[in-house]
Amino acid sequence: EHQVPTVVHVAGSNGKGSVCALLAALSQRLGHRTLLFTSPHVARIEERVRLDGRPMQATEFDEAIGRLRTASARIGVRPTFFEATLLVSWILAAKHRVDVVVQETGLGGRLDATRATRADLALVTSVSLEHASILGGTLEAIMGEKAAIARPDVPLLIRDPEDASVLDAAQRAANRAGPPAELVVVPVPANCSVWTEARLLCAEAAQHLGWDAGELEDLADRVRWPGRRQWIQPEHTGGAAVLVDAAHNPSGLRRVMPELVQSMRNEANLEGWSLVFGCTEQEDLDLLLSVLLEGMEPHPPSRILLVAPEG
Repeated sequence: EHQVPTVVHVAGSNGKGSVCALLAALSQRLGHRTLLFTSPHVARIEERVRLDGRPMQATEFDEAIGRLRTASARIGVRPTFFEATLLVSWILAAKHRVDVVVQETGLGGRLDATRATRADLALVTSVSLEHASILGGTLEAIMGEKAAIARPDVPLLIRDPEDASVLDAAQRAANRAGPPAELVVVPVPANCSVWTEARLLCAEAAQHLGWDAGELEDLADRVRWPGRRQWIQPEHTGGAAVLVDAAHNPSGLRRVMPELVQSMRNEANLEGWSLVFGCTEQEDLDLLLSVLLEGMEPHPPSRILLVAPEG
């Protein structure tokens, strides 16, 4: 990782994927060779490692896996699936001599594999009660886990949690993990869109990185993130237009539901639409479904198809 001039590390409950995508797009627009590491993937594993916006070629990904397998066997350490994908991203970052790596935390922050690398800027998006059995049952506990991505003597940016006790938990965790050069609380207007919030956080990050943020607004309108408010048009489905939106916890789904409904109003006829829904095991499935049902109430679907995830 020391071969990469700039490393940005992002954690949070909601919005971290959008922030990472937008930051990587800005980095690329400014002429930096950029590698973006995210999870999970939608269709194929190579999506987790994007070089200048494009998923890595399968042959290169496989070659990196081979190098990792050899090193793993030599030292007798077997990385987890997530650790393996992270290590592959750094093998490829070094191979391609990238200027910037933007990496998204997998789970939490303090004990996440991404915390093992250096970073020149750490950023925490909004937090909510998620993975409580692992991260803790209060917002203060969860913020404590996520703010622990702070590194010594580099800035830590935090989306304003709008709660003094949660912010205090962030400060304590950051000081234990760092302490950071400074902790910057980024205010976000009420009821703004996910992409507007991402743009505000990225603008603050750009300022601390010395980047020109002038094109962020244009990029926020143009960046497409697979599986998030993604339209697939009839010519590619062989039938109707499909809106794909995935990987939400209840608070994230509540935040995005108005945007999804508005997007459907703009792009398609809401009469006779169908909902396809599936999820992995949820800690609070009733809450997730209540948010979904509440959001659909003004324009209910004519059909609901329930699907089980593979595996």
